[in-house]
Amino acid sequence: MGSIVFGLEADFDASGMDGSGTDNNPLFIGPVHGEFSLLWQGSVRARLGYAVDRLLVYGTGGFAYGNAEVSASVSGGDGGGGTVTAAAAPGLSASEENILTGWTVGAGVEYAFTDALSARLEYRYTDLGEATYSATTGIGAGSAKFGVTYSQVLAGISYRF
Repeated sequence: MGSIVFGLEADFDASGMDGSGTDNNPLFIGPVHGEFSLLWQGSVRARLGYAVDRLLVYGTGGFAYGNAEVSASVSGGDGGGGTVTAAAAPGLSASEENILTGWTVGAGVEYAFTDALSARLEYRYTDLGEATYSATTGIGAGSAKFGVTYSQVLAGISYRF
């Protein structure tokens, strides 16, 4: 016979997720090249599952957070001066970091090989919302929005003592 299992879980890890792109923004003289990195991330989640013998099938969801960094550079022209806050005037570059918060939801399975050793496989979708980065140059001001969503497949081994 099975039983319902409820618990709380938290995680924190360094992240190597990144991406890049180029945009021909009319605010700048020349293309804007941007790079985005998620430096670290974490979550605090509830876990609700159903256990049958040594197998647990569960759903999980809760609060997620992460530290996002964007850097941008502009090539060509002189841009007419100005203040750079996150993007850049032509020929210059800059970067900015933001702490983002959002939510995560997923599902997984965990199997106890012994009373002390178990392994699990989990899928999670995370949405950290949008970060807005702005720039001012001698010819105007503008902003860019980065939406941060990602999927993860996680595997783990637990040892209970």
